[in-house]
Amino acid sequence: MDKALIFKIFFAGVFLLTAVSCSPPPTDEDDDADSKGLILVDEYKGTESIMTVKVYGGYLYAAAGEEGVLVFDISNPSNMTRVKKFKDEDFLPVNTVDFERIGGKDYAFLGISAGGEGGIAVLEVTDGTNFNVDPAESISEIDVAGHFPVAIVADTARVYTADKNQGVMAYDLNFVAFTAAADAGFAAFDLFNKGASVAIDGDNLFIAARDHGVFILNKADASTVSEIYFSLIDVNSLAVDGTAGRKRLIVADTYFGVIIYNIMTAATPKLIGRYSTLGEARDVIVNGDEIYVADGSNGVLWIDKTTETSPRLKGEFQDAVGFAYNLDYDGGFVYVAYGPNGIKVLQKESGF
Repeated sequence: MDKALIFKIFFAGVFLLTAVSCSPPPTDEDDDADSKGLILVDEYKGTESIMTVKVYGGYLYAAAGEEGVLVFDISNPSNMTRVKKFKDEDFLPVNTVDFERIGGKDYAFLGISAGGEGGIAVLEVTDGTNFNVDPAESISEIDVAGHFPVAIVADTARVYTADKNQGVMAYDLNFVAFTAAADAGFAAFDLFNKGASVAIDGDNLFIAARDHGVFILNKADASTVSEIYFSLIDVNSLAVDGTAGRKRLIVADTYFGVIIYNIMTAATPKLIGRYSTLGEARDVIVNGDEIYVADGSNGVLWIDKTTETSPRLKGEFQDAVGFAYNLDYDGGFVYVAYGPNGIKVLQKESGF
């Protein structure tokens, strides 16, 4: 047997045995939280397969694969209104979407893949719903053979994609010419070709690399700051709580659930606590001491990490049919890509 595999199995076993102290014992409140705490206030049911959701500037943007991007007005989250479908044959299918405001303008970054190629498209967005596709004004596209972006995040200088075939991709932006010019360069860091999620915090990139754990890279030169693998089996997603004086990395793992690390010193992340979920922990977001988890077949979980060594279930939402795949949080509402064909809007129940 491969020695690396032996070590991984050994450390996984050790982690499972020691994780009891990190996981909360069952309590009456946890039992009462079943199907309580998070209530459904609105939903969208369509024929599109919703891949990811993103809230930006008062709108909800849903990456809908071959159907492009769906745009919803969420000025009233309990009555969201679909106002736009952006579907351009040159930019399909859309797997993921992110936004960044640069030089007083809003830009959408689409992760696309088709015909054995994949990459990004950069579009200026005006009035929340107008995706500018005029090449003379602000549009660029980069396609590279074999690429398949599944998550995307941008800052004012670069766009980073987690690529399930290439690991992580970094694209340089040149907004003087309103392009993400191919000759400005991009770099691929294979990370065992297992990119699943990517986040930025300060000078560092955090990449979920499925069965190869988590990589922390320096943004400037892509050097490895640290790796986390011995306490993980299959990492689907991650989120960074950048609160000053309390930086935390929250990881969603198919088998271990939600794991919290202290990353005050990124070079030496330290395990703090863990909450074992009943589902597949597909996606995670953090809001202060609250963690929201798209737990696959187990719905959506609301976890309180006030006591980080013993995070506890605060509430949950489950649907008899469907699969919670991806989510975002804004203004007290949780927006969930809830397969096979829908979006659900959840709110904390009064009294929780």
